[in-house]
Amino acid sequence: MKIKELLFPNKFPVYKQTDRFDCGPTCLRMLAKFYGKNFSMEYLRYQCKISPDGVSAKNLIAAGEHLGFHIVPALIDYETLAIEAPLPCLVYWRDRHFVIIYKIKGDKVYVADPSYGLVTYTKKEFIKAWQNSSKADGTDGGMTILLEPRASFYEQEDDEKPKGLKIILPYLTGHKKHIVQVFIGVLVGMVVQLIIPFVTQALVDKGINYGDLHFVYILLLAQLVLFLSASFLNIIRSWLLLYIGSRASMLITSDYLTKLLRKSVAFFDGKTPGDILQRINESNRLESFLNAAP
Repeated sequence: MKIKELLFPNKFPVYKQTDRFDCGPTCLRMLAKFYGKNFSMEYLRYQCKISPDGVSAKNLIAAGEHLGFHIVPALIDYETLAIEAPLPCLVYWRDRHFVIIYKIKGDKVYVADPSYGLVTYTKKEFIKAWQNSSKADGTDGGMTILLEPRASFYEQEDDEKPKGLKIILPYLTGHKKHIVQVFIGVLVGMVVQLIIPFVTQALVDKGINYGDLHFVYILLLAQLVLFLSASFLNIIRSWLLLYIGSRASMLITSDYLTKLLRKSVAFFDGKTPGDILQRINESNRLESFLNAAP
């Protein structure tokens, strides 16, 4: 194995599907990212024309061609795939799913699965899952979608939506004052926690060893004040984080429901009630994260 492969074993970009029928759009997203383009899932779902039964190979091919890929669907055997096929490519998996083959090395087949991420199969395991779509003709192959980017692919503008902190920050900008108070509370709490060991050391070294009861009482009182101060700061910080998290969660849920109401009926054809409820429940992650902050 080359040193480069040891240092960078996973070079293929990975995205996980968030909805039940998102395997096709997610595969296109990974392929586009591999070739240097970023497209949002919303845009790719629209291009794939997701139905209640998922994404058909026909619609997936049409979406890929719209993005700028040159696509050739083919029923090929394993040897052709391993030796001649340009990788990465799409394959139809277990008669119900689309995955990407991004590398074949020896007896190993490297798969980018929208459901599980990067997975490595042996040749036998791979063929067993792949040939389901063609086992009627007795071959050891299956349905494959070969694709390469055209020049038009690189001419398209990225359609990637904000992610990570860029999504959360707009919902937190209205709480700058509270966030500053939280950070001040954290800093003061850290200072208090640092002072307590020194007070304890002074209590033992100077108060108890020298038998100075007056000094001992003063330090015990100081310890009590520091402990109460730290507890009070923790309560205030927890209350502020709860307030910020709950308000942000409400705004995220409200915005999502507003967007849902603006969608056409066709949008819901490719969704299950569980998919929509999952998205609503995801808005609680920010609140849970803030409440779990130490």
